Amino acid sequence: MQPYQKEALKLAKRSILEEFDLDNLEWYIPNLKELEEEKSCFVTLRKDKSLRWCIWNIFPIRKLYEDIIWNAKSAAFEDPRFSSLTKYEIENSDSFYLDITILSPIQEIEFISPKELIEFLNKKRPWLVLKLWYKKATFLPSVWEELKKPEDFLTHLLYKASITWDEFKNHFNEMEFAWYEWEEFGNEWDKID
Repeated sequence: MQPYQKEALKLAKRSILEEFDLDNLEWYIPNLKELEEEKSCFVTLRKDKSLRWCIWNIFPIRKLYEDIIWNAKSAAFEDPRFSSLTKYEIENSDSFYLDITILSPIQEIEFISPKELIEFLNKKRPWLVLKLWYKKATFLPSVWEELKKPEDFLTHLLYKASITWDEFKNHFNEMEFAWYEWEEFGNEWDKID
């Protein structure tokens, strides 16, 4: 693991612990150029290897270290799908994991047909963002592990965006697509120090 990856995990963990008054970030900001760049990230917390909390920014809006702090706290305490992380969970879970996904700059891309989109998905296995009107969705990179066929990946992504197959076929030329690469790393909570 690279030094900046270790520091990123430590920063995320410490920002969560700070909310329980178990740490103080005031004097701890890693001085690494990789964390000073303006980038976006996902912070994911897993318990027993299952998703428990996750918050992200797709587009860079601040320095990476600031995004890590913001997303770690938001994931632990503001993910609307789950109850807030508790101090008890941290202290009493044998299988608690923290993952960070750093995104490359997003790249817009156009396709002339659904077939061309499927071929691109099959070749690159990218992290794809799709949008039709106000409907928009993306997936965590780990979704490729579960949905190995591009057609399945696309079907589930359209469902997540609430875009029907008829809308997809009939309004394909109105759709917007973008993709990006990612770097994902993580560790067990107790091994991050």
